[in-house]
Amino acid sequence: MKYSARDQRPKTAIIYTRVSTDEQAEYGFSLAHQEDLLRKECARRGIHVVAHYKDEGYSAKDFKRPHFQQLLDYLRRHKKQIQYLFVTKWCRFSRNIENTILMNRELLSYGTRVITLDDGEESDNPANLLLTMLNMTTGNKNLRIVPVQYMNSGDTKYGDKKQVVGYWSLAVIPASAQTEIESKFILSTGEKSALLKIARITIEKYIGERRIPDIDTSAFSKQLKMQAGAFVTLKEHGELRGCIGRFTASVPLYKVIQEMAIAAATEDNRFEPVRPEETGLLEIEISVLSPMHPISSPDEIVLGKHGIYIRKGSLSGTFLPQVATETGWTKEEFLGHCSRDKAGIGWDGWKSAELFTYEAFVFSEKEVSGHR
Repeated sequence: MKYSARDQRPKTAIIYTRVSTDEQAEYGFSLAHQEDLLRKECARRGIHVVAHYKDEGYSAKDFKRPHFQQLLDYLRRHKKQIQYLFVTKWCRFSRNIENTILMNRELLSYGTRVITLDDGEESDNPANLLLTMLNMTTGNKNLRIVPVQYMNSGDTKYGDKKQVVGYWSLAVIPASAQTEIESKFILSTGEKSALLKIARITIEKYIGERRIPDIDTSAFSKQLKMQAGAFVTLKEHGELRGCIGRFTASVPLYKVIQEMAIAAATEDNRFEPVRPEETGLLEIEISVLSPMHPISSPDEIVLGKHGIYIRKGSLSGTFLPQVATETGWTKEEFLGHCSRDKAGIGWDGWKSAELFTYEAFVFSEKEVSGHR
């Protein structure tokens, strides 16, 4: 981030250097080299360096680094006295976007802004622009971020699916605006039937023959090819047998259904994988999901309409909207069970966690064909 040349206060900074491996040190990221670059840049800008903190052998995945924690303690004790924290590159600071945003906010509360040498005074570095955009939008209840498309380097003709770099295209829209999925996503009986048949055939072929069947998509509608998150739920004699899904998608809906059908039958760790002799007993239900919305109060949850997603740090859990209807739970029970049983943060853990709601377009074989 650029600093103001009009700021007449004595300019002070802390410099921070980090290296995680000997290999990095050999390729120009040594602590000494970073320190030399930072001190020269601060001298060029007329900024006085009051302290230097360095971490050796620690990754940038989080900020649990001993000397970075000492740096934070120093800033807390000298609040509003240190204007800048200099690092050579964002990757020396953090490799996690969410952690970077949160740490930037903490540093700003101490009156300190992060500057990296590759930002430039106009802050036109792409990484900095992205961080600035996220910093401006995260937590703004008048805006929401919705996924547009995801692709990775393996999607190119030269790519290798075994080792990829991923790319998200995201849009920031007004919270009241509707996406194409929310405003136009209506499935006909024929389209519902097609998705349910895809799920059933995929499960039968994968469980029985360990192969994923090819799907003829030549006559598929736009809705079946739309990118949307979905869950596939399996029941046997009315009892849950497996349920797995995803909130966003980088592939068409029919492909998501194929992938989640296999996952629900074989990867739900609450159950043993479905056996070949069970496939004829399965009842299949599909839930196509809208994007998630952050909420600030459980009063915003409408039981039977909203699914919930609870996140606290690296722990998270979700319940589809129909869970509240099927169990008859109160709102407190809905939140408590999800918090304790799915997220693993205790019955009251939701009270200090992030809460999100979403809606689901739910249909089953029983509803569509009248059997099973």
